[in-house]
Amino acid sequence: MLHRNRATVRALVLRKDRRFGFQANLAVQEVRLGKAMHDLNEAQQQLDEKEAELQEVQAQYDKAISHKQALIDDAEACKRKMINASALIEGLGGEKVRSEI
Repeated sequence: MLHRNRATVRALVLRKDRRFGFQANLAVQEVRLGKAMHDLNEAQQQLDEKEAELQEVQAQYDKAISHKQALIDDAEACKRKMINASALIEGLGGEKVRSEI
């Protein structure tokens, strides 16, 4: 009977040890999870900040590209006007020569 009680006590102690071992492991894993979640939140915050910066820079880039295109369009219009003006001047120069003859 004594042997049986010792075996029962030993089995109970082992079960408790395992349960406490699982609980201790669970506590350790919860701490690790908490740290990982904290790190994740910090990384997400940094990502959000960088995405906001990217949107701001993208808006500046888009504005600069739009301004560049407007300048190109103005330059092309100016070039066409110069070509037309040169043609008109040449045409009028020919008229002057004819009128002098």
